[in-house]
Amino acid sequence: MKSTNTKSKPRFVSDLACFLAANQWPVFIELVGKHYFIIANIIERVVVPYIHEGDLSADSRFMKTAMADYMALHAPDELALLYALTCQSRKRPDARKVYSLNLKWARRSQVNREIASGIELFARDSRKDFHKLNALKAVERALPIPDRSKKDGNV
Repeated sequence: MKSTNTKSKPRFVSDLACFLAANQWPVFIELVGKHYFIIANIIERVVVPYIHEGDLSADSRFMKTAMADYMALHAPDELALLYALTCQSRKRPDARKVYSLNLKWARRSQVNREIASGIELFARDSRKDFHKLNALKAVERALPIPDRSKKDGNV
């Protein structure tokens, strides 16, 4: 459930919470800020895109989370903004700018060189793959997988 769908229904949310507690059902609550969500997509699509099954391992998820946490705290806000704008434009030159800004920041970031170097290393390889693909496939790979709308369109 998204909070935007429930904020006008506090009674429903309260009743649901009581029902779950009374039945001792496990509850998982995830709060994700929009900025962090964008950064996580940069990590998943630009820095360390999915290539094979090993990318789903616990170690891989841990590494990606550490990178996303670091980037969310230390990367310039311009990076997240540029990525969001690229999601709207869906143009290869804009996606190329995301790769460039990400690499420029990672090379210069000094707070934790181990994580920044990892981001730089993976992003450099990812950028090479990006340049090998045709424009449509390159942009598709760099951007989040679209959600489906209620009328079966892409969002």
